[in-house]
Amino acid sequence: MRQNKDLEHVRDSIFCQRALVFGSRPDGGRVAAKSNYRTMAPPRPTDNKLLEYTFRFAVRVHVALYGLTGGRIGGRSFNAPVLLLTTKGRKTGKPRTIPLIYLKQDHSYVLVASFAGSECHPIWYVNLQADPHATIQVMTRVMSVTADTADPAMRSKLWPKLVAVYPDSEVYQTRTDREIPVVLLKLQTKAH
Repeated sequence: MRQNKDLEHVRDSIFCQRALVFGSRPDGGRVAAKSNYRTMAPPRPTDNKLLEYTFRFAVRVHVALYGLTGGRIGGRSFNAPVLLLTTKGRKTGKPRTIPLIYLKQDHSYVLVASFAGSECHPIWYVNLQADPHATIQVMTRVMSVTADTADPAMRSKLWPKLVAVYPDSEVYQTRTDREIPVVLLKLQTKAH
């Protein structure tokens, strides 16, 4: 019985990653702007190794396709824009790249550190806390950024906009007791 449940999680994760990379639902339909699509929120991270490896593989494929096509494949998810965030691993010092849905706000890119509603922060957020300097790729454009966590006032201002871009952010918030951080990525200016 446990094995069937694990396979359901893997199937749901694959469908969700397919939607993330190709912008489509498991039933083959496209996700339309402002549609009431069935919630495709991925399951909360677990200690299931098969699910973890499946997710990691799907993320690697997403990153590779995004990079190879300049975001033509993988540049939108659920009709929301996707960027590639590259942080420096706080333990290894190696670059770590992950695709994330974002909101463009003035001269910043805004991210939600939801980790699908897990009780702990996503690794990319912890890496940014250790070193706020990172790079992002938005379609073909690669930029250096500095990360900052939004204060409560800024978070409350941005949260409705973020939920409008990706409604499952609200689902993630209901899954956890922690307040999901909102991260502002500000473009670094070049010194003359």
